[in-house]
Amino acid sequence: MEKNKIRQRIRQCVAIALLLLVVSDGRASDSSTRKVAPSAALNVSMVGLLAVPERFDKKLIRTEGFLCITSQDEGDALYLHEEDLRFALDNNAVSLSFSEEQRVRYKRASMRHVLIEGVFHANRTGSFQAGSIGEIQRLEIWEPSSTPGVPQSNTPASCPVAINPVRL
Repeated sequence: MEKNKIRQRIRQCVAIALLLLVVSDGRASDSSTRKVAPSAALNVSMVGLLAVPERFDKKLIRTEGFLCITSQDEGDALYLHEEDLRFALDNNAVSLSFSEEQRVRYKRASMRHVLIEGVFHANRTGSFQAGSIGEIQRLEIWEPSSTPGVPQSNTPASCPVAINPVRL
């Protein structure tokens, strides 16, 4: 009699586990995992965009990087790293084309890491930036994970106008 109750309890636990697996779509739920809504955009890293921009020309892409929205219409960019902005390493950036309404809406995300979706246009002019992202459909602040022992950066409040090199 006792064995039957144990078997029934095991069956219930297995059924609940299977139900949870189906509901979670087979993916493990981890609070450190960033969830991105599905879309038609290609997931591509900034490294991929910078290395082979022609592969993504005129395609809807999704990437992450460090956002700088300047006070002028020109100069808005997505950098591979925050340090690339600080040291004006424009080879590690793509320019951004915002509408005026988007510039106002997304200004609060400037100087933060972001996820962005838009149409990538490879640069054919010989400029040092690999290209630009326009027709922006999505831009979200990408919060850092809270990893114990990893210090948070001291991000500047606004985009620098120019970097003054120091001669050694």
